[in-house]
Amino acid sequence: MKSNIREIIRYMDDTTLEKSNDKKKDKQESTSTIPEEVQEFVNLTITEHMGKAYSEWKLNQDKEPVSEIEKKY
Repeated sequence: MKSNIREIIRYMDDTTLEKSNDKKKDKQESTSTIPEEVQEFVNLTITEHMGKAYSEWKLNQDKEPVSEIEKKY
């Protein structure tokens, strides 16, 4: 009898935990939904920032000192 009660309690605990996790997932999914306009704006901003960072990096690459061999050549 005790083992049956333990199994029932474990089952109830597992079921309650699963329901709690499902509710948390649903809540996270509903709050993480971003309107399409906002998502497009964020993507555009990131793209512009990456382009600017690449341009700055490329300019710095060109300004690095030339090696002695390259100078003599």
